[in-house]
Amino acid sequence: MASVYNRGTKDRPNWWAKIKDSDGKWHPVATSQPTKEAAKRWAIAKQAEIENGKVGIRPRAVQKPALTVRQLIERSIDEYHGPKVRKLKQNQNQRRTDLAQRIAPYGLADLHAEKVRAGDIERWRDALRKDGYAHGTINATLTRLSVIFAWAIRQEIITCRNPCDGVKRLPTKPRQDCYTLDEVHRLLALPDVLPMIPMVLYTGMRRGELLGLRWEDIDFQAERIDVRRSYDGPTKTDQTRVIPLHRELAPILRAWREQCPKTPEGVVFPLVVCGLARMATRSPHIATKELRAQLARAGVRNDFVFPVHAMRHTFASLFMDQVDSQKALESIMGHSTAGSRVTALYVHTDVKTLARKLNQMTLKPQPEAQIIPLRAMAYPVGTLPGTLPGRTTDPQRPTSPSQPTDEQAPRSGRLGRSGR
Repeated sequence: MASVYNRGTKDRPNWWAKIKDSDGKWHPVATSQPTKEAAKRWAIAKQAEIENGKVGIRPRAVQKPALTVRQLIERSIDEYHGPKVRKLKQNQNQRRTDLAQRIAPYGLADLHAEKVRAGDIERWRDALRKDGYAHGTINATLTRLSVIFAWAIRQEIITCRNPCDGVKRLPTKPRQDCYTLDEVHRLLALPDVLPMIPMVLYTGMRRGELLGLRWEDIDFQAERIDVRRSYDGPTKTDQTRVIPLHRELAPILRAWREQCPKTPEGVVFPLVVCGLARMATRSPHIATKELRAQLARAGVRNDFVFPVHAMRHTFASLFMDQVDSQKALESIMGHSTAGSRVTALYVHTDVKTLARKLNQMTLKPQPEAQIIPLRAMAYPVGTLPGTLPGRTTDPQRPTSPSQPTDEQAPRSGRLGRSGR
């Protein structure tokens, strides 16, 4: 007896039937019927056709309609939601962009999906590279296309190998995606530094977690921060984690709590629009824009696509340099890997130990170090660049730029201007 099932959604059903051929094998067949009842009637009629005179011959109705790559991508936009439901619209828009800008103009979209081979994918990849697309963009598009093919194969929409398997990604240049300790000092030395900056530098939190943080999540007495949500839903790993409150961060947050604009949700970093404070549920990029303004004022590199993510990497780098505990770092940053499942238990059962490790890291400059602002310095008469203000050179001793005097030479442990 033929059976029917829905491969689509409740709002947009896609009724398929399972039909048995003359050899007793079951085959999925698209019915193209609008309702379940109509799909059942269609399946019963087709099954009867097979049983009445078409013994040993696989009926044409069982053959799947040929889909082009364009149709496959469009179908994935409607039916494939991916593992992260909260990113559904973002993923759908990304597939539309891939199809319109990087797939359709190169002829790949018009090929039959089941007939696409690895050679077709390689020629498409090379055409994108010839047109000047960045290697990272090409690799990301290739990965998304591979995911669509893998989904279609799992759903038995197509019955072929994934043509993207085995296609080599293009080499990309390794990039430094974190700030130096000197740049961190410059940022924290700003008189009106955004509290979000020390927050991410001392905790390694993600941008969404920062914007979703509420004052009820910060326990000053217990010296802990509970990361429960992102600004638009659960955290990236769908888990709550605990981050110890760093001793250098606590006074900054206490001062910010007195000045922070109040919101009904008690958001720590609200978005202020037209004088009204609210949760930044729709405009997280505004936080990035504010951060870029502060980076420019501090004279710090501003070429990262996501400065908060670069600060998160900075935290990880400084933590490993000063503390060197991979297990503790994974717990604080909320890494969802097979190896870090143990660290999730570690952070919940021994927060005090984790706090001791975190407090070993410091972002304060050493007492003998000088943080010199990036602005034009006025040197008093009788002084030279390379000497500290107020310290004059000996008029009896000639100086040469190529051979600094004892007064000009930076001393051990100090950062004089000539040493910068």
